[in-house]
Amino acid sequence: MGVQLERDGFTVLQEAWYLAQFVDAELSPEGKYGPQVKLKLLVPFKASEDEQEDVSIWVWCSQKFNPKSNLFLYSQAILGRDWEEEENFDSDLLVGRTVNMFVDSYIKDGVTKNKVTKMKRTTAVASLLPESLAAIELAKQGGDDTGEYDTDDIPF
Repeated sequence: MGVQLERDGFTVLQEAWYLAQFVDAELSPEGKYGPQVKLKLLVPFKASEDEQEDVSIWVWCSQKFNPKSNLFLYSQAILGRDWEEEENFDSDLLVGRTVNMFVDSYIKDGVTKNKVTKMKRTTAVASLLPESLAAIELAKQGGDDTGEYDTDDIPF
């Protein structure tokens, strides 16, 4: 009997700025342009009115870590501060942090795909984790007509 698999679907994001959370990094010894690092980010995405999903995006960078490299610039944006003069890349410093990233789309072999082309540091409000945003929404739902909301459960 032959092998049968269901076709996997994936979400293509529209070209726009998105708030994403850094999850992980992996080394890739061989890439089209030499050794690379894959940065994994999650974008909270509302697929429909009732359905929320996290869209996973991998950002490929060379393993070069200097002020001109994408790894340096992107990780600095995720970190939310400048790298210290003698500080080396450490993905553990980035886990759980948020970043604003611009997602572009392109067509390759007839399939529309996404690519991150820019990253910026988040502002204090934009860097709220999805859990905090959910707490704000819950607080709003419990508010009255005066526009005052119970914000005791918001973690800041």
